[in-house]
Amino acid sequence: MTMAEHISQRELRNESGKILRAVEAGEEFVITNRGRPVARLVGVEDGAERRCILPAQKPSRPLRIGKQYRRKLSASTDELLEGYRDERI
Repeated sequence: MTMAEHISQRELRNESGKILRAVEAGEEFVITNRGRPVARLVGVEDGAERRCILPAQKPSRPLRIGKQYRRKLSASTDELLEGYRDERI
């Protein structure tokens, strides 16, 4: 296995065409985000199944709003939207 070159996410975004041509030619890259390796970019061999492998991450927890921040609306959503539409005209 060859030594993979480290490139930043920004460099991948700005130079994607050049980098993909290099990958097709057999080069490998490690993509970094703020200096931390997050992904490896390698070519697909002929006849190999194409698939996406995502990094293992903990699922993000849902946003929870405390009861003190919740409140009942005095009008339905449709009524509120109608009021906003009237103000824009």
